Amino acid sequence: NHITVKLPFAFEPTMAQTVFDGLSKSAATVLGVVLGHPLYKIEEIANAIGLGRTRVAQIITELKALGRLERVGSKKGGYWKVK
Repeated sequence: NHITVKLPFAFEPTMAQTVFDGLSKSAATVLGVVLGHPLYKIEEIANAIGLGRTRVAQIITELKALGRLERVGSKKGGYWKVK
């Protein structure tokens, strides 16, 4: 028998080098979360950073248009790729 305790963090620190120049604070935060958790869905990203699902979807659309973020695979089984 054991107990598992999961402590939620906004994102896990990574050693990946990503340039956040020219992005809003919200967009940079979304990229930071996606770097640490590429399998997160939009709702999970929203919960991690404390923004609404609709706002996170708008930020992701903007990041895709800028070529900074790409969804690889399906909505359910895919992952996010930061460029």
